[in-house]
Amino acid sequence: MIINADEIKHIYVSNHFVDMRKSINGLTQIVNLQFELNVLDHSLFIFTNRARNRIKILYYERRNLNQEELIKRINMLEEKIKKQDKQINVLSEQLNWYSQQVKLQQKKLFGSSSEKTVLPDQISFFDEIELESTKIKAEPKLEEITYRCKKKIIGVVLIFHH
Repeated sequence: MIINADEIKHIYVSNHFVDMRKSINGLTQIVNLQFELNVLDHSLFIFTNRARNRIKILYYERRNLNQEELIKRINMLEEKIKKQDKQINVLSEQLNWYSQQVKLQQKKLFGSSSEKTVLPDQISFFDEIELESTKIKAEPKLEEITYRCKKKIIGVVLIFHH
């Protein structure tokens, strides 16, 4: 495409790198949202990749688009929006479901925060021995054992000076 330099009012060079996979619509969004500029005001926008070895130039020339082309483009974008809205709804439902599952699993694994609440599936760490044992045994008597050990110290001389 040959650009008529007489029609260009301003040239803007982005100082941030841009994903080179972006299409015209993506670059237009960057210009509108980040730069807060209008792409239709006869300005030239230059974008580079991270390595700064490729460029993309965005320039809208004034040409007479017929109404059919505009309607076709609008319809295409509306379909894209509908498809993305459906995808957002599905992903939101999945997120809610997963959040509920995590909460249920945490409650099932760890139980309630109160120790008084007893759930049938909840594991009790404190009553395990009492529930398993049936016979009550008497505690053993304590015995005191004392012993003495004699060590031989050979060749050690301690000298203290005041």
